[in-house]
Amino acid sequence: MITIRLRELLLTITILPIMVQPAVAHSLYFGNQGEDIPLLFGHPEEGEESVIPYAPASVKELTAYDLTKAVVPIEIKNFSNGISIIPNKDVAALSAFVDRGFYVVTPDNQYLNISKKEATTEYTQAFRSFNYPKSLYSWSDAIKEPLGLQLEIVPLENPFKVATGENLEVQVLFDGAPIKDVLVEYLGQSIEDVNKDGIFSIPWTQEGLKTIEASYSIPLKNDPDTDELSYSASLGVQSVPEPENWFGLGAFAFLAILARSGFYRTSRRVLMRK
Repeated sequence: MITIRLRELLLTITILPIMVQPAVAHSLYFGNQGEDIPLLFGHPEEGEESVIPYAPASVKELTAYDLTKAVVPIEIKNFSNGISIIPNKDVAALSAFVDRGFYVVTPDNQYLNISKKEATTEYTQAFRSFNYPKSLYSWSDAIKEPLGLQLEIVPLENPFKVATGENLEVQVLFDGAPIKDVLVEYLGQSIEDVNKDGIFSIPWTQEGLKTIEASYSIPLKNDPDTDELSYSASLGVQSVPEPENWFGLGAFAFLAILARSGFYRTSRRVLMRK
């Protein structure tokens, strides 16, 4: 369930001229910080009912950074329907690269995880899905710089210092350069005023987890496997709680996260570098 306070509702109404119905496809995003941090697939604003299983093997890279932007080790838990990360006190940011592979979309809107040449039925769309989730838990001169993701959402000011009710300025980069033809979504609404440098502003709050989504596509010609490369990115912002407060986070969060009781498997300690 999504909790929307009156102030947030009024903010959403205020910015209606620049926001329309959502257009961004489902995204990979880091969920609420608790004992662990789940990597989820869905629409953040829709809560747990929107979470869709994905193959853990599709997560090709997972990197944790400290305040100096140095890579630090993390522990990963594998489930049948995704992964979660056990953070340590040094983690200031997380990023991942998830390659979900080829898809075709059938006329009745079924998504089949196959390429064009594997399709035995009619389809209306064929794409390959690349996903770049990112989340910030603290801020520094090093962490404010891009992390080098192919599609990346970058705050242009410290999101932990922007007061509730003020606007946060954000930029979207592709291969490190600004792009204008990008779809951006926040709180379930599309942002329409992204300028030629991929910069836009959104109303901000200091409560709970905030997640911004972006998508960008590149059409292909005469490719036997797919018709387009589909890129999605997410940016989550959430202050790191003290360990004794981890279990109380749910009452203050925007989003309900995937219930994970009964799913825990043997964990493994890894350091995945780009």
